[in-house]
Amino acid sequence: MSRAARTDEKWSARSPPNGAKPAPVFADKIAYISFLESQLEKTTSALAAASSFEERLNAIGEVVEDVNARMINTAKVLKLVQSFADNQEEENMQMKERVRSLATKLESSQDPLQAY
Repeated sequence: MSRAARTDEKWSARSPPNGAKPAPVFADKIAYISFLESQLEKTTSALAAASSFEERLNAIGEVVEDVNARMINTAKVLKLVQSFADNQEEENMQMKERVRSLATKLESSQDPLQAY
């Protein structure tokens, strides 16, 4: 079989049934370009959405870091307040003991005076 005959068979197999004219190749190209444009639009919108989500996640990450820093600072302040309260309690106990000691000394020093 000659090359021309094989080409004729190839094209005849591709031709539509009932002797209808095949669609021009130009129409297929336009349809394909239209398809590619729609895919490009979908991809672009998906990329924009992903970018928007990325910005939101970055903003949330910054807020989380800020809250974390505040929590650490609050914990430090609470430790300082607790330490201060413990020191105050210890000083109060020492002052109470000193007042009792002074009161005892005063009472003991007044007892001899009352005898007179």
